[in-house]
Amino acid sequence: MMITSSRFVFFCSCVAVALSWCESAVAADKIQVVIENAGTSDIYITVRDLNTENKDKVLAGERINDADNKDRTISITSDGAGRGHIDWDSVTDPGASFCEHGEKTALSAGDTVYVYTNQSCTRAIIKRAKRSIGARVSSRTRAEVNCTGQSTYCVRRQTMSNACHVQKTTASPLGPDFLGPFDQRADAVNAMCANYDATLTDPTKCWTTDPEKCPVSKRSH
Repeated sequence: MMITSSRFVFFCSCVAVALSWCESAVAADKIQVVIENAGTSDIYITVRDLNTENKDKVLAGERINDADNKDRTISITSDGAGRGHIDWDSVTDPGASFCEHGEKTALSAGDTVYVYTNQSCTRAIIKRAKRSIGARVSSRTRAEVNCTGQSTYCVRRQTMSNACHVQKTTASPLGPDFLGPFDQRADAVNAMCANYDATLTDPTKCWTTDPEKCPVSKRSH
């Protein structure tokens, strides 16, 4: 059967409209929102896209200033209703003591999510753990380690900042015993570096190491 030119043009127009609609639908899978530092000091922020299967990190330990550079525009996945869903963790400079965790649902394109730090890191960690596992948790996140009077070296971690230090077991503690004891300093350093988290998101690990700086090859991911 012969297809007239008018029918052919109409057919092509329908195909073009359908393709355009499909492209729009694909584009709608992502929306942009703004993450803004609502505090008065620099913070390090991690944001996860909860509409993705693996809760993909959109920001990982990103520094957001409180003045000149206080926001980030990110792309996140939208659900069937075109809404986004994220959660976030924030911490002040790793040597400081304030953290926060938050979650935001039903985000529309162009929305702003305000992030901040206003409670002690220990309380923030416990709050998040309770929300995640729905159970009571203690303020300790690692089984008790006791280096007193044993071997030579111990890794100690400051409770508020998660800063780790290799010390002699007889030295005045800079924080609770975290790993050890060890006979060799090199073994203590290796253990500390294996528990280093550069993204500042895992409260069970070291967020800074002092005075040793862990080689990248030894850092935990």
